[in-house]
Amino acid sequence: MKFINGAWTTVGSAGFSDGEADYTNLAFDSSGTPYVTFSDYANSKKATVMKFINGAWMTVGTAGFSDGEADYTNLAF
Repeated sequence: MKFINGAWTTVGSAGFSDGEADYTNLAFDSSGTPYVTFSDYANSKKATVMKFINGAWMTVGTAGFSDGEADYTNLAF
């Protein structure tokens, strides 16, 4: 969500993941594009990365790409 004119507004669609998203982390690339990574319960708690582009959240690469469960995910650019 983003704060505009004194109120919170949803960015993209609410509930952007197919299941529970835990251990989320948000980072912005050099052009200001937001990316989020999380433990993706819809994919056996494996890591998923998404970015917000053209008004929607898009999966980067493959959802649930890690070999095993991913807790405490982080992003860096």
